[in-house]
Amino acid sequence: MMRYFILILCVCKLQVEAFDWFNRTIRVDLSTNRESLARQDEFLVNSERSLNGVNATNGQYPWSILTVAWSKGPESWIGIPCAGSIISENFALTDIRCTGRESQPGPATVIEAFVGGVLWVSPLPTPKYMRHYWYIEPSAENSPNIVLLQFHERLTYNPNIHAIRLAAPGNFSYEGWASLSLGFNTPVGDFSAQLQFISTSIPNNNACTFAGNLANHEMCAIEADAGDVDGPIRRFNAFSGGAWMTFEYGDVDYHATLVGIHQFQYANATSSLGIATRVSPFVEWVEKLTAEADA
Repeated sequence: MMRYFILILCVCKLQVEAFDWFNRTIRVDLSTNRESLARQDEFLVNSERSLNGVNATNGQYPWSILTVAWSKGPESWIGIPCAGSIISENFALTDIRCTGRESQPGPATVIEAFVGGVLWVSPLPTPKYMRHYWYIEPSAENSPNIVLLQFHERLTYNPNIHAIRLAAPGNFSYEGWASLSLGFNTPVGDFSAQLQFISTSIPNNNACTFAGNLANHEMCAIEADAGDVDGPIRRFNAFSGGAWMTFEYGDVDYHATLVGIHQFQYANATSSLGIATRVSPFVEWVEKLTAEADA
């Protein structure tokens, strides 16, 4: 009897949180005009290197996209490169950092998307554009980092462009599961972005208290290889917005499942870990917004 009572409490808590997230949802409209950028006065930010990443090959993870969020600075346009995950022909998921809302010079007015490749080198080709994005306004209780992006034009699927399935709605922890973390490594120098993957395992959140107590809608992962960073554990910005994925058994075979949206890596000489936003608590939020936008 107690087990069912606890289950009911958990379901009610998730429904209350979801209702609160809908009330705090903000839609941002973006420019889809390439000419709105002063292309001769632009600067792409190079993130710190990813740790222990392995280069992906074409078609290996066809839901992965490179995004560049452009914000107008005092002297030039500043572009923040990130990763995202295609979830349908019209939508993708990423992290709030990938919109520039938490960095200088401020929120992006243009977000470009590059799909169907694993290596992007400057000068970048003609991009896709994002028409809108939705995020959840932070509150004292919680500050989800998940962002829903809408493409300006519907994607056409092929072996290098395809959606990934979302995790089932709820609050399943995936504790003890093996996973992969995907994202783009953008090393210092002439801009390039290489899609990489990292093998990880998902522990209980209590194993990751170095970053403070994680919220219920967050998760951590321990990388298969130890870190190689001298000194105390510190944060790396690489891989932001990328997929955390597992393989789940479907009707006839295993399929890739999106279980998390990458926020940051943390590492020192002995440990290398990641923090992500869980997808499963936000499935209802995503499905409601995509249905309304497609209507």
